[in-house]
Amino acid sequence: MSLGEYPRWWPATPCRWPMRSGWSASADSSWPRRSAVARWAWRAVSGLDAGAVEELCASVSHAGRCQPALFNAPRQVTVAGDDDAVGLLAILAERSGEEVRRLQVSSAFHTSLMSPAAPQLDALLAATPIGAPRTPIVANATRRTGT
Repeated sequence: MSLGEYPRWWPATPCRWPMRSGWSASADSSWPRRSAVARWAWRAVSGLDAGAVEELCASVSHAGRCQPALFNAPRQVTVAGDDDAVGLLAILAERSGEEVRRLQVSSAFHTSLMSPAAPQLDALLAATPIGAPRTPIVANATRRTGT
């Protein structure tokens, strides 16, 4: 399950754990804070195909991490990474006439910037009893109901 699926999954209540067990954003949470994953940024780049965006990411690697995060459409790719590198990519893309939009995203999902969270999530999931959901879940792609 990706972190993006967690909010939809929680109401089905297949897990039984107190909210303060590390999943919450409380002060004593083990979840990595934004400062733990550096200053990161997101941009939506319109007008370039995936290959061109990947090349741009590689060209700014000297400024930090920058990588495609979401392939939204054939010529619309969202990039994420360290603020300096993503900012430089935005400048280069705009200079070549492409549209670039800054995105406000609460975390660095879909990127390697989330790697510091993996050991903490592994430990939390290993300690979490998981049972059958009490509320049916409807799959987006198939529209089938499962429990």
